[in-house]
Amino acid sequence: MTGPSSLARTGLYRSLRQHWPEGRFDTIVIGTGIAGMTVGAALGKVGQRVLLLEQHFAPGGMTQTFSRHGYRWDAGVHCLGEQGDKDVAGKLVRWLTDGALQMRRLPETYERFHFPGGYEFTYAANAEHFRDQLVAAFPHEAPGIRRYFRLIPQVFDAARPFYALKATPLAMNRFFGDTLGWL
Repeated sequence: MTGPSSLARTGLYRSLRQHWPEGRFDTIVIGTGIAGMTVGAALGKVGQRVLLLEQHFAPGGMTQTFSRHGYRWDAGVHCLGEQGDKDVAGKLVRWLTDGALQMRRLPETYERFHFPGGYEFTYAANAEHFRDQLVAAFPHEAPGIRRYFRLIPQVFDAARPFYALKATPLAMNRFFGDTLGWL
């Protein structure tokens, strides 16, 4: 996969100090984090001429990685969910990349935390397995952990129309906001 550092090496990402692009732009996007790159790519895909501006020496925002003392660290995003055929996020990624970016399922264990004193906690990709791991590690918190995992789908379902409303143009937002006042 092409990451932000690779983009800088390919010349797709250039400093404006070295090369000022000619002509006019339909849209200027400030910030090349995951949202800035997504909106820039989407607008470009529908025919707009887009200029992405970034103050850091490499694009990517919290999608970047860095190395220290032989270890590689991700600065933010660890994984992307909802990448299935019917998921909106998955459809968006496939549309933006013309299907060139193939997502893989996470392995059962995709994160491992090491704490002082030799304590280690493994993070399972499967929600039910993760819940069971938390209950095993913190049995005195079992009722709260189980309740939390039962509430996640309800919160997700309630949040979907809220964020869809926030993404609509202001005129539609006013109409739907009045109509769906509970949001």
